[in-house]
Amino acid sequence: MKKRAIAGLLCCVMMLGLCACGQETAKNGGQTEGAAPEPTPASEETSLDPSYETTIYVCGSWGNFEALDAAAQIFNEQYPNIQVVYEQLENYTSDLGNRFVSGENIDIYLTDWLLSNDERYSSYWENAEDLTDVLDLSAIPEAYAETGLRDGMQFAVPIYNHSYGIMVNEDLLAAHDLAVPSTYEELLNCCEVLKAAGIAPVLKADMDYINQIYFNHVYQAVMTADDPEAAAQALLAGEDSTGKVANIVSHMDNFHSSDYIHPDSEGLPDTYDSVIMRFFEGDIAFVPFVSSSFSGTKKREAKSEAFTANPFSYSFIPAPGTDGYEHVVEQLGTVYMCAYNGVDEEKMPYVNAFLQFLVDDAGSEALARVKNMATSNARVGDAAFPYLNSLPEDQILYAGMSAKGDTMLKVNQLLRAASIYYEVGISAEDLLAVAIGKVNEK
Repeated sequence: MKKRAIAGLLCCVMMLGLCACGQETAKNGGQTEGAAPEPTPASEETSLDPSYETTIYVCGSWGNFEALDAAAQIFNEQYPNIQVVYEQLENYTSDLGNRFVSGENIDIYLTDWLLSNDERYSSYWENAEDLTDVLDLSAIPEAYAETGLRDGMQFAVPIYNHSYGIMVNEDLLAAHDLAVPSTYEELLNCCEVLKAAGIAPVLKADMDYINQIYFNHVYQAVMTADDPEAAAQALLAGEDSTGKVANIVSHMDNFHSSDYIHPDSEGLPDTYDSVIMRFFEGDIAFVPFVSSSFSGTKKREAKSEAFTANPFSYSFIPAPGTDGYEHVVEQLGTVYMCAYNGVDEEKMPYVNAFLQFLVDDAGSEALARVKNMATSNARVGDAAFPYLNSLPEDQILYAGMSAKGDTMLKVNQLLRAASIYYEVGISAEDLLAVAIGKVNEK
């Protein structure tokens, strides 16, 4: 399995990127496009009893998990007597802790990359089964699977990911003879043309999104330096040895001070539903967004009277690149699954079989289709985000390189803080000093 360049966000920042359609090696694990996927162990004969009867309890923070239900129905074709029950825990961390103590109604639980790397949530991995020699994760790019490691052991398995990018009204651009931008300079040109036409082109869902998009370039510069560790240590000491921080600060100053932001951005009650519904009114060209939120657009089309009356073509693209990067896509694991290590020995193989099924092709396809989100399985194409299917490997940055060392985790945290505390006019040196101070507070 080829490794893909890594970089990350620290946060949850759910979080970009795009296409090179002529590539044969894509997010399909290095296979030639159109080739049939190799079968994985879960699709082969197992020694498990297909008539085994049990209930697998999955705990999470989402209000519902329809995609899991769809996947479970397919799983039941092989294990018809295994019921999968999903339960939302209202106060997730404390309620999950209670389940760890009681051992009741918990077999699998959800987490994300950030929580799994924060000592305050140590119970998340202390109560997880080591899946290192249990599951076949060959369908997941190696660099991505490694984001679920802790002390060299596979305690969490990435299921869904998301990335930062931009939601684009393609018809509005076309009406002004503009193409979907593929570079930062083209993005600025689109904004200038639309502004001249009396259109405020950008709706701010969360302006931190656009900041994080471009601060990811700094991480890539660190990771691709001749000595990544030295470059990382310099950055943590406040030295911008790559020169990227100053470049990105300059780009953000330009973007934020150019009157591109639509005034309605300030009155939005949330960064999800209201953003999509406002976008569907048709007069917004760009929304810095995350792919996991974009997944909710289809079900909201019919709820929008404006969109129903005047539908338009729209898409989710990676943030146009700058400073020599055509595209930079950060894949952030937004949902990981852990197997509770308190499951009894008889039941555990079936819990693991369900996890394996979710990672393998049939389960992953169901998760992707119903949720309209990209999964970690590299063989399952991403219909909603086709650029992921053909993006060159050196343009995909996997959050979680920190699994290989604390230094990279701190760089993740530093750049996340920089994206949050950036303000127009701040120098790169001052921004690094503020970000370092915030990281050291933790």
